[in-house]
Amino acid sequence: MDRNGDGDVSGREFLGGLSLFDRLDKNRDGLISTGEAMVLEPKE
Repeated sequence: MDRNGDGDVSGREFLGGLSLFDRLDKNRDGLISTGEAMVLEPKE
């Protein structure tokens, strides 16, 4: 998904839905870092 190779996934690069992007973007900087992407959330 990291199309430009900068190590982060932006909202434009993300292939999933907006709600999933928002859940993964823990620090709300508009990017999903490698660390954020590696965290698995428990099912609710």
